[in-house]
Amino acid sequence: MTRKAKLLHPGPHANPTPFSKLATGTLVRAAPGATSRSRVVPHPFDVLLAGPIVRRFTTRSLKVWVAMSAPCGLRLTVYQSPGGRFAEARDQWTVVARSYDEAADEHTSPNNDTVQVGRYLYVCVAEARGRMQANQLYGYDLELVAPDGMSFDHDQGVAYADQLCYPPLPVPTVFLNPSGRRRVNLAHASCRKLHGPGRDAMIDLDEHIKRHATDLGTRPAYALFTGDQIYADDVKAEGFGVGVGAAGEALMGFHEVMPDLPESSGIPREARNRYPRQLTPQERQSALLNPNVGFSFDQEIQPYHLMALGDYAATYLFYWSTTLWADSRWRSDMSSFFGEVGAGVQAASRVFANTPSYMMCDDHETTDDIPLDGASWNQVRGNRLGRWVVANARTAFWAFQLEGIGPARAGSVIKRNLDRYLTAGLAMGFDERDGRATASPGAMGATAPRPSRRRDAFHEARDVYSYNITHYDGGYTYLAPTYPPVVILDTRWQRDLTGARPGLLGELAMRQLEGIVARLAEPPLAGLPLMVVSPAPVLGLEAIERLQWGSTGAGLDPEAWSLNETIFCRFLDVLAARGHRNAVVFSGDVHYGFACKGDWGHNMEPAAIRIIQLTSSALKNHADGWLRVGLDELNRVLTRPHTTEFHGAAQLFGIGVARREAGMYAPIRPGARKLDLQFEPVTGSSRLYSANNAGLVTVRWSDNVSVRQTLLGAQSGTEVMIPGLADTSGGEATSGGEAPL
Repeated sequence: MTRKAKLLHPGPHANPTPFSKLATGTLVRAAPGATSRSRVVPHPFDVLLAGPIVRRFTTRSLKVWVAMSAPCGLRLTVYQSPGGRFAEARDQWTVVARSYDEAADEHTSPNNDTVQVGRYLYVCVAEARGRMQANQLYGYDLELVAPDGMSFDHDQGVAYADQLCYPPLPVPTVFLNPSGRRRVNLAHASCRKLHGPGRDAMIDLDEHIKRHATDLGTRPAYALFTGDQIYADDVKAEGFGVGVGAAGEALMGFHEVMPDLPESSGIPREARNRYPRQLTPQERQSALLNPNVGFSFDQEIQPYHLMALGDYAATYLFYWSTTLWADSRWRSDMSSFFGEVGAGVQAASRVFANTPSYMMCDDHETTDDIPLDGASWNQVRGNRLGRWVVANARTAFWAFQLEGIGPARAGSVIKRNLDRYLTAGLAMGFDERDGRATASPGAMGATAPRPSRRRDAFHEARDVYSYNITHYDGGYTYLAPTYPPVVILDTRWQRDLTGARPGLLGELAMRQLEGIVARLAEPPLAGLPLMVVSPAPVLGLEAIERLQWGSTGAGLDPEAWSLNETIFCRFLDVLAARGHRNAVVFSGDVHYGFACKGDWGHNMEPAAIRIIQLTSSALKNHADGWLRVGLDELNRVLTRPHTTEFHGAAQLFGIGVARREAGMYAPIRPGARKLDLQFEPVTGSSRLYSANNAGLVTVRWSDNVSVRQTLLGAQSGTEVMIPGLADTSGGEATSGGEAPL
């Protein structure tokens, strides 16, 4: 036995079977009084549950995220490829950065940021600091250090590199876009539902990176995942939901007892104060669709809805890694479904391991269309069950998508309240009525009754945790450290809900964006294109958006930017306020792909800014039914430009007659704003791409900006090229001034 195991040690099988484990290293703990290997207690999970995921990469550091079943130390080593060559042997690569002290022995755990999410679930971010250069391929390796009192049962490695690497490279690799190159290649995608229709476009993205693994002029430098990384409100009950519930409960190490359900919930009295796994899918749906809760997901789709924190966490693990699929406790229930989706899961794990991935949630990580308006959101936050489900979703979102990159204040709120929730839950353990042992956090296999005082303490901690997290209004917007930087907008949890239709950014969020845009207009970033992620497209299809204006159901989501004219106009004004002539916006959400340009400004003056809207959706949930038919019809009428005038909207800065006085925004005269919109063909003559897809984008800039997008998917997408607005001194350029590769 050993205290260390290499995480990406090359494995013995070049072609693993579908259920070959990514995490084969097993932890053991010496039993009390043990004197031989025969008296050890096996750890109930494989060590590596998901990851590695490259969370952040700059010239100064590399951050890598993993999910583990024990609080192992994580030792991250970064290598540089030798002399620009791509040697297959790792020992030919040069070490350039470490996350640990090289002189420390194996009993010294490295310093990592580790957050405990459940008894057997820890998310860890390791950061290696050094000096990295642009346009240079770097590889990395990971090593686990077992917690005190535990060892690995072998040293053969915890993960097989041949499942995470792109041949001929011996380890996962990343690279930085050169600052002098004036061009960047990136990927963007959204809306990945495992049981959604069609081929998983994550496979197409994986294959593209594999083909160009050593071609840094073509390979994406990073990826933007713009929402709906999981579907919490649409879970395949048969073959997946049962396994999710069982795995989540086992990972948490205690029963997450629900808040009391009212009689009107339709749930039998004896089940109203139990835990979600006891409920049938229909009972889950009935409880959450109770009018008092405030949820509004579509009850015509899959009836299984995630509820407990363990549900949400396990779903991320199943979406992103093959490890849990292989667990014998639920494998038989899920093997058929894995046969359908396993290739996409494996592709996702490779993409994440080899591509810095910057993420933002949309609604389906929690539930459909939340928050849609002030009344329903107040209803959710005023209901104990609604608060608890939303808090669990937001906690899992932070732990899996933002830990290591998201805003510190938001993280501190999550971690502080999660610690309270987890401490009380582990003290409570499993319900003895379920016939299961109750285990304390520090003693495997220990049993104890669950006294009512521990149950009461958990109820109190659960309610405080739920209240504090759902009432946090600071949002999750952050700036990705790419070149050029990308503003990752949270358009879900910082909304203006005071009007009839949601404004996707509220006052606090708008002021935060003002500050970011101002920073990006200062040297050394001045002159770079403004790049923004908005999960919902900023520029959309007016015909669908007008239908959404009168929609209240889940089939059409009244959440488009333009439906709240005041917020929409102010947002576009903010983008233009510091002299940016072009903004490239990456979006998802709508289940079809498209590209368009919109020139925005005063209706009597030249456009102030061009918005280049790129939308890639869905990875695996393509448009179907009436929407697909409608898109086919819309393709016929999107060939001509369209102009929209905006009347009576508040606005931020001085285009034309606008002024700002005492913190108030003066109304603009009728017709004072204009948007000239033009959709571009994305495949053949079609302006809309309804198959599953992932977007590949090249952005070029010099005196001007140009953008090319290709949508990878079941059909063969053609390139779309959109030029930006020229500077004030001359005409439009498409790629002038580009530095050689």
